[in-house]
Amino acid sequence: MIQPKVIALILTYNDSMLASRCIKSVKSSNYKHLIIYLIDNKSEPNYIDEIRGQFPDLNIISTEKNIGYSGAFNFAMRKLYREYPDVDYFWLLNNDLEVHSDCLQIMINKIHLNREIGFAGPETFKRDDSGKHDQWVTMRGTANNPGHIVLRNEYEYLDGDPPPQQFWLC
Repeated sequence: MIQPKVIALILTYNDSMLASRCIKSVKSSNYKHLIIYLIDNKSEPNYIDEIRGQFPDLNIISTEKNIGYSGAFNFAMRKLYREYPDVDYFWLLNNDLEVHSDCLQIMINKIHLNREIGFAGPETFKRDDSGKHDQWVTMRGTANNPGHIVLRNEYEYLDGDPPPQQFWLC
């Protein structure tokens, strides 16, 4: 089994409930070489205190001001790459996601031996187990049409043909 070093980065802003659900799901990952960090994008102090109360051993990086989605991830990756020069991958997560325990291992197995892949992301589905997509896997997005679903269900490309080429991920 392939096990390169991965740092999970969970971005949050003023929402301890969603962040807690995400943290719990990432902590339940069966992936062994995983380090988890929460990026606080300048939340009010009580939100972070709630999270620290639930997860006292959680690594937290706080920004000095809210620097947006990309800014916060870039800030954390620059800082952590200096601290962990041997890190192989960063796993970027919004705080409203919950992941299956094998999600990261499946992605690593698909991408680690294929150096043509520079960025990967799983499909996301609504929490009601309806099989409906929550975000779109996107091809040729524009401002008026952010994209369309190119997969019929969550199992379509797990073990079958390679997925169609994507131009960007949500």
